[in-house]
Amino acid sequence: MGDIRRTIIIITLLFWAVYALIKEQREHDDCFRTYGPKKGESIYRSVKKLIKCISYDLYTIKWRRTLICTTVAVVLIFAFIHARIPSAKELILHFLLIFIVFYLSWNNYVGRTGKKAINFATEHVENIQRNIQENHEFILPSTFVKVVNQQKKNI
Repeated sequence: MGDIRRTIIIITLLFWAVYALIKEQREHDDCFRTYGPKKGESIYRSVKKLIKCISYDLYTIKWRRTLICTTVAVVLIFAFIHARIPSAKELILHFLLIFIVFYLSWNNYVGRTGKKAINFATEHVENIQRNIQENHEFILPSTFVKVVNQQKKNI
C-alpha cells in the first residue's frame, strides 16, 4: 500500500510541476508579445504598456514558479543527499516545507525589493511622459497635448 501511495504522490507532483512549467513558459512569452510596441500606437499607450511590463513580476503566478523550484529541490535532496526514494510521508513533508520557505521568500522579495524597483521605474517613466507633455514645443507639434489628452479619454 505504501508503494502505491508513494507512486500516486510522485506522479501527482510531477504532473503539477510539468503543468506549471508549461504554463510559465507560455504566459511569460505572451506577456511581452502582447505588450510589445505596435506601429502607429500613441505615446500614451506605449507608456502604459511599458509600465505594465515593468510591473510584470508583481502579477506573476508565484505558486507555479515555487512548485517548479520545489520539485527540483526535493528531487536533488533525495537523489544526492539521502540517495534513496522517499516514503510518501517524507515526500509530502519535504515538499510542503520547501514550498512554504520558497513561496514566502519569493513573496517577501517581490513585496520589499521588487515593488520599490517597480515604483522607481514607473516614477521615471511618468516623469519622462510629463516632461514630453510640458516641453512639447521643441520636440513635437503644438497639438501634442490635445492629442494625448484625447487618447487618455479614449482608453
